[in-house]
Amino acid sequence: MSVEFLDPAPIAGCHKLKNISSGDKAFLPLKNFLKQEALYLHDEDITKTYVACFNVADDDPQRHKVVGYVSFTNSEVCFKEATLPEGLQGLKYQSLPALKISRLMVCSKHRDKGLGRVLMDFAIWMAIETIRPWVGCRLLTVDSKPEAIEFYKRYGFEMIDTPDNLNSDCPVMYFDLRSAMEEDDAALPESSDGEGRKVVSKEQIPVEEPAPDH
Repeated sequence: MSVEFLDPAPIAGCHKLKNISSGDKAFLPLKNFLKQEALYLHDEDITKTYVACFNVADDDPQRHKVVGYVSFTNSEVCFKEATLPEGLQGLKYQSLPALKISRLMVCSKHRDKGLGRVLMDFAIWMAIETIRPWVGCRLLTVDSKPEAIEFYKRYGFEMIDTPDNLNSDCPVMYFDLRSAMEEDDAALPESSDGEGRKVVSKEQIPVEEPAPDH
């Protein structure tokens, strides 16, 4: 039986956080953040968190039960002493504005169901279609756990290739939004959600599951 998820929505008081599981103890801080800080920081406009829930009827007990989330904050990526990719060469700034995936987690009980893919597609859509048209934002970035590096590479993220970053416990990776849009729309196929906004096609972006927690 296939599982369907609602589009990620802003965290709110109605969301049920009690039963989300991080699995490995290394990811316990991600669970604790969701339960203890996410709503407060969201309301204070410090970190915006979007949660994923099952697509079920309003009277279903699973309604509003959170099974994954992604959090965003503003950031920048510094390319001092780093090799610039072709798409960024010629820019006179060493640091570029970015939307940062500060946290991403899939409940350990609901992995291998495509939820990591849902959250990543949402993050890319958020950066390209919602943030970039209104605010200077060239990159999507993440401080990746080693276990998640290959996951992000499949979405086109690249590593800052300085020795310090390559040897970091959570190296900085980035995704060039402009280059993705200029590749004849092939890298990020788009479709309408019925309200005029464009969304990333989940079927056409290759990604393997399970998605590692960030």
